[in-house]
Amino acid sequence: MNIKTFANQKGISPQAVYKKLNQHGIQLSTITNADTGSITPDGEAVLNKLFSQPKPAGAHQLKDTIASLQTEIASLKTENEALRARVRELETERDWLRGQNTELLTRIPPALPAPGQTEKRGLLARLFGK
Repeated sequence: MNIKTFANQKGISPQAVYKKLNQHGIQLSTITNADTGSITPDGEAVLNKLFSQPKPAGAHQLKDTIASLQTEIASLKTENEALRARVRELETERDWLRGQNTELLTRIPPALPAPGQTEKRGLLARLFGK
């Protein structure tokens, strides 16, 4: 197979093949056999890879894609609003719990004396409570 045959199979011109090779910096000598001028199996794989990229979608496909994305955006906006409402609920609950915590801490007497207010008793009296 040569470049012309490959181009005919793909429905493109041989010039398009040469142009694509130049765009990607591929030398013709690296994909063809120097003696026969035919494309090597590795060269054919390279060409197939270069020309296997999908063609742009038609207008109808684009409209369908846009419609599905708009639907997804609308559902995400709804989900976002629900999550914001839940965050507000959790913040209210957090604030209430902080208030309860503060109230409980004021009711509990301190278990240890404040720093600098140590008792003037001996070690054994403090240990055994006498």
